[in-house]
Amino acid sequence: MADNKHYPRGFEDRIKLADAVPLPSPLLIQCEPSSVCNLKCNYCIHGQKIKKKHPGRLTMNYVTFVTLCAQIKEFKEPVKQFNFCGWGEPLINPYLSKMVKFAKEKQIAKNIAVVTNGLLLTPKTFEKLVNVGLDSLRISLQGLTTDRYREVTGQNVDFESLINFIARLYKIKGSCELVVKFADVNITEKDERLFHTTFDPITDRAYIELIKPVFEPAEDTTTSRYRVDHEPVIICPQPFYMMDVNAWGDVTPCCSYESPFIDTNILHTTLKKIWDGRQMKSLRLMQLSGRRKHQQSVPACKYCNIPGANIGPGDDLSGNAKEIKKRLL
Repeated sequence: MADNKHYPRGFEDRIKLADAVPLPSPLLIQCEPSSVCNLKCNYCIHGQKIKKKHPGRLTMNYVTFVTLCAQIKEFKEPVKQFNFCGWGEPLINPYLSKMVKFAKEKQIAKNIAVVTNGLLLTPKTFEKLVNVGLDSLRISLQGLTTDRYREVTGQNVDFESLINFIARLYKIKGSCELVVKFADVNITEKDERLFHTTFDPITDRAYIELIKPVFEPAEDTTTSRYRVDHEPVIICPQPFYMMDVNAWGDVTPCCSYESPFIDTNILHTTLKKIWDGRQMKSLRLMQLSGRRKHQQSVPACKYCNIPGANIGPGDDLSGNAKEIKKRLL
């Protein structure tokens, strides 16, 4: 269904969401191993003066992760994709490889990926992740030169050394998919050609991701992060197919920093209860009403710009809202 030029792996066989909801299990679960990051990118929460949800920052402890995996196994159908990612850098968590190993052993998802900026990665760490069965490593680049890295991240990064490092990873990756994505922050056509010339030969996939503002009110975007044009997104599809668990164990129905949920932590309840529960149902019905931008009950959704940025092939629910609402009721 999807054009490989624009989308990450897994989008090729993406279902038509309108025909499948309500789903008995989420298709995607994301886990934040760390809320801490080693970079301060100027477009990210770590580089902006954004009020933090928690006074401190931390890494997810291993017991919480084991609890998460046990709750995932309670779903009737297997989860398609499990990502170690979030607002922090996953490699900061010292238990990451142990978490990947446990997740693979418990078969919590068909595909398990780690999304990282790559700067804390070593060949030894990567080999460990490969050996415990990691399916995909996605490295997010923040520039194509040392100067650009300094401008965007506030860090001095030797870009030539980073290229050589990624080339080395490609040689030892085994069956693990190695992906490089690049943040489209004021790049030129020359930059784009350089990116593909450099990374297409040393990765399984290299693509450019369009950065969209998510921390302040803005007009709905009609171009996704995958650089695909689309109609304005009236209904956010994320609560219909995914869940996100942060380093504290708090659960949100999407990848937004601000959650529309209250008191949904896996240490107090379960993923399945949240997925099938009152808050999720109310949120989905609000979305199906088409008044996401014109309601007051869920501020996190009213001012959110993520739906238009993250919309993927088969995600549009607007033409089937009435029918889906009947299924939910």
